Amino acid sequence: LSRGANTANIAGEKITEHQVVEAMRRASAAAGADVRRFVVQGRFDATPYYELRLEAHDADQAGQLARLMDEALGELNIEYRGKRASGRLGPIRPIILPSGQMEQTERDTIHARRSRHEQYKHQYLLTEVVSSGE
Repeated sequence: LSRGANTANIAGEKITEHQVVEAMRRASAAAGADVRRFVVQGRFDATPYYELRLEAHDADQAGQLARLMDEALGELNIEYRGKRASGRLGPIRPIILPSGQMEQTERDTIHARRSRHEQYKHQYLLTEVVSSGE
């Protein structure tokens, strides 16, 4: 499922967008949260990690969702679990975005591509890994 543009790999874990969406489904159900829009992206650092960007959640809830998502990804992907256990990959870190920021980014992208809203598909997993200085 979902090779190429829908697979991220920082340390050999090869997580897919499908796994990320399922991990968030499990995490939000366990936390009793309603998370419809989020983005996961890898970050290079001394210990690389994935960043979870989501809107309008308080720091405690965002931290809980990140921890639960990290656990769920470990259940869904044995390589992810192995990289986390060995310390080659750090835990998911939450980033809280202002309410409406993701929707605005999507509108800007649609406008820049000169396409229609119906043609846009939200990406839950961004496969380009960025360094922590960006």
